[in-house]
Amino acid sequence: MIEGVLYLFDNFSATFLFLLVFLVEAGVPVPIPYDILILAAGYRQVNFLPILLAVVLGNLSGSTILYFISLKLGQPIMRKSTRFLGLSENRVKLVEGWFSRWGGFAIVLARLIPGLRFIATVLSGAFSIPYLKVFLPYLFLGSIIWVSLYWILGALLGDSINLLIQALGIWSALLTIALVLLGVVFSLGAYRKKYV
Repeated sequence: MIEGVLYLFDNFSATFLFLLVFLVEAGVPVPIPYDILILAAGYRQVNFLPILLAVVLGNLSGSTILYFISLKLGQPIMRKSTRFLGLSENRVKLVEGWFSRWGGFAIVLARLIPGLRFIATVLSGAFSIPYLKVFLPYLFLGSIIWVSLYWILGALLGDSINLLIQALGIWSALLTIALVLLGVVFSLGAYRKKYV
């Protein structure tokens, strides 16, 4: 599988990255850590501009889809899951207040940390963070910083990049498993409440 991913990346790097980032940021759990591919692009000195455009456009379009899904379904799901998880309304309001105040900063910071991107996008939609005024500009800024930082890290680390790639691969795999399990738990909880 790794060889196939590297073949696709080597031959269609910008297009492949765009599709991969788009799918993952739209909420499709694809178990390919694209952060590693951005690092590899820097390491292999792949032209920065096409990589930047591919990842930023994939991120903006995929995150936009997830944002609007969360805007529509986020509050109802959150209300049901708070009871299921035993969270109080006060705690949810506390998180909502914090996110309303610091949402832009959280969106930028979340771009840099694998796994938090998904959560920041879902919370932005669920808490109705203004799309054009806050979500989109901070997402754009965070995406540019994220791609630039990862590409430069890949270029600077050289051969020692292998250790970082292994660590990111393990982190991404564990996070994908955790998100899938969380989805299963929520689905089972919703099913039990509805039919039992």
